[in-house]
Amino acid sequence: MARPFERTFKVASQTKVYSGVQATLKIPTALTLSSGNQTDYLTWYIGFTDAGGRSIEAGISYSKKNTPNAHFRKMINTSCGNSYSEMMTVQPSSGNLVNIKLINNGNSTASLYIRGDLVTTISCSGLATLTEAKLVHGTEGNDCKYTNAEFQSAQYRNSSGTWVSWTTGYVTTAATGSSVSPIVVANILNPLKTSAG
Repeated sequence: MARPFERTFKVASQTKVYSGVQATLKIPTALTLSSGNQTDYLTWYIGFTDAGGRSIEAGISYSKKNTPNAHFRKMINTSCGNSYSEMMTVQPSSGNLVNIKLINNGNSTASLYIRGDLVTTISCSGLATLTEAKLVHGTEGNDCKYTNAEFQSAQYRNSSGTWVSWTTGYVTTAATGSSVSPIVVANILNPLKTSAG
């Protein structure tokens, strides 16, 4: 269930037969966080969910976490309680393209790569070798919004380890908090482009 002021829009595969997912994120414009609130965030991530409900989600967030000014962070969370979050050394600008890749290593761990570089490997005990793949846009906060975020060139890795362009075979889901407008889907494009506000 979505928390108050939380908005998400998810594109997910219809089957759990994948061992990796990657996409290039176009950094959005007009990024807005609620004034003075350090818990608000904008986020764009890719991830896995297995048949048992175990999940790993990884990507980029934008917040004022631990600093007075907003910044981009690289992050990964699991349903197993493990997480990683660190400020990006090179802060992207609106319109920049940033590749995000998440690999299921088949041994209850997954590795996150950003711009082709290994960020971290994290464990999630019991994670199945093959999972559902997903791409997600989201915000949390009373006045959090952005425009022109886009996942481009999305691919999934099949059970034989081959990367395949992901342009079909997905479903979309919007989860809307109690006091905000939903994320508006501007266009389903390979497979997701959104505008939130």
